[in-house]
Amino acid sequence: MQFLNVQSPWYQAAIYQDLRQLLPISAWQTWPDTEQMTALLPKLTCNSHGKSIQFVCQSTLDACPDGIYYEQRILESGAVPTRPAHWHDLFNALIWCLFPKAKSLINQQHCDDIAKYGQKKRTPRRNALTLFDECGVIIAVADDHLSQALKQHEWDALFWQQRDAWGNTIRPFVFGHASYESYLQPFIGLCGKALCLPVSADFFTLPLLKQYQALDQQLSLALSADLLADNQPLSPLPLLGVPGWWPANESREFYLNQDYFRPAPKRS
Repeated sequence: MQFLNVQSPWYQAAIYQDLRQLLPISAWQTWPDTEQMTALLPKLTCNSHGKSIQFVCQSTLDACPDGIYYEQRILESGAVPTRPAHWHDLFNALIWCLFPKAKSLINQQHCDDIAKYGQKKRTPRRNALTLFDECGVIIAVADDHLSQALKQHEWDALFWQQRDAWGNTIRPFVFGHASYESYLQPFIGLCGKALCLPVSADFFTLPLLKQYQALDQQLSLALSADLLADNQPLSPLPLLGVPGWWPANESREFYLNQDYFRPAPKRS
């Protein structure tokens, strides 16, 4: 079976448009190997210890087990374990290509906590980093009213009343590779974890690659300031509600499903 299928969500869905535009995935007729994935990384992509990032086949590592934990391996050698023909790991590699600075810093912060508290203790920061790494969606937003609407679960205002703002003063950028994987088989209930990053209005006039580079830098600075010390900055984001990402959301009635578009929890 060919890797690309023009009828598949992977090829058609709008959520993957940035990947198709910025990375030469349309040239892949079969599953890419780790060398092909590594070749997509920006030049001189390194971890926080200056080791060049490279994707390494998991089966190669399994042949010579050394007991090194996933995050520690990336920090010590730059090698990112990658399973062959595996969507989850492919999307992880593609996110490394688009957000290399932030991915490197997340790796460093995981290892910092492991060194301090041990591998088995899951700190609030590691939980937040993992949640964002798997399910995160950066919301670049130039209007704080839209940020507040998202955080307050004002879904009709955010997704319908301000529909024209999407792409002009607010835009989603998927960071979580598990969110990309889950969208291959979309379902009502599919949610990401939104992290709002304020930007200027000029941001939306930048070429798409420049937008990603700017967000990578901004996110890295925010993480350095321990933005994700816990998961408080993260907000639920019903992915099928994002304008343009799901055909049914062209109707306002779609947003009336409160089992999916849930009101904000009442404060006690």
